[in-house]
Amino acid sequence: MMEEVVKNLNKNFLFVNSRRDSDFPQSFVKKNNIENTDLILNEILTNIVKNDVIVVSVHKGRFNRWRDRHVDLKKKFRLGKKAVNLKNNLDFFIKSVHKKGGTVILIVDTPLLKYITPIENCYLQEKIFRTNDCSVKFDQDKKTAENQVSIYENLKFVNTNVFIFNPNIFLYENQFFNPISQYFEYKMVDWHHLNQIYSKEILTRPFLNFLKNNIKN
Repeated sequence: MMEEVVKNLNKNFLFVNSRRDSDFPQSFVKKNNIENTDLILNEILTNIVKNDVIVVSVHKGRFNRWRDRHVDLKKKFRLGKKAVNLKNNLDFFIKSVHKKGGTVILIVDTPLLKYITPIENCYLQEKIFRTNDCSVKFDQDKKTAENQVSIYENLKFVNTNVFIFNPNIFLYENQFFNPISQYFEYKMVDWHHLNQIYSKEILTRPFLNFLKNNIKN
């Protein structure tokens, strides 16, 4: 998706794909008030210039008790320690970016399937029974993302250089997300990562419009 956005905007983008918990932005979850001790974070804040846009995406399950399981719908909302860490560290980061004249886009995480299972199982069920046990209800996924969305909305409220992009409004149909299309094509590669082709087809245009409507450079 990002490749298409870059081509359409005709801008230079730098992508940072951090895989270690000790790197930005995962490091924001484990420690409170991390400031600029993170090497990748320090590199970004050192080199960012006016009108730069930083896009941050974090797995919503990192702030729940179980990373890859849904939260009980009856569970009362409460920000846990990891969620508070992210909120404080992101606030420091956003304010640091603002001083340099930059903007931060926070992306709400995409669907987490009902169960941890190989996506091939979902495909076989859909192929044979025209339904599957992997599909997730919008209300359930929304509950699981409650910590993340609450943090993002709070940060947007207290900072003028923050925008939130929620891709889920383009992914759910009739209050459900089915990881297998009506043409028996995969939408996901596992229980919490969208398929690259599907993501590009569905989200490129909405995200591009979002940038054009909100980022005035």
